[in-house]
Amino acid sequence: MTADKEEIEQAMYRYARALDRKQWDLLDSVFAPEVATDYGVEPAIQGRAAVIANIRANLEHCRAQHLFGNVTVEVDGDRAESTAAIRAMHVATIDGADRTLEAIGEYVIGWRRTGEGWRATHIKLVVTANIGDRRVLAAHFKD
Repeated sequence: MTADKEEIEQAMYRYARALDRKQWDLLDSVFAPEVATDYGVEPAIQGRAAVIANIRANLEHCRAQHLFGNVTVEVDGDRAESTAAIRAMHVATIDGADRTLEAIGEYVIGWRRTGEGWRATHIKLVVTANIGDRRVLAAHFKD
């Protein structure tokens, strides 16, 4: 594996670790300032601060585990694109009971080489299945 591909894979794993451990500052080492997201369930969000705030609003109240597999990375100069299968489990207490939402799908991530390393410029999540209670990821939900 080339150094570029390995660096991009490590950034993807930092992304998952940041989400699972609620280490929001770690996302600064993953996202470019102009990052845009398309999670398929809300309008696209642009800008690192807005993207991190949105992620935090959806995940702050729940426990999660994001697993990547079948990772491919294609590098073209100072640009790259990665794809990875995703399986993400989310758990939140709603009405006194643990509820789950599992998402299965694929991440497609655009990358740009910067002076600080590879940074994500666009993240698209293509969900093929959501299994469980969608309220688990409701940004407004509090129990």
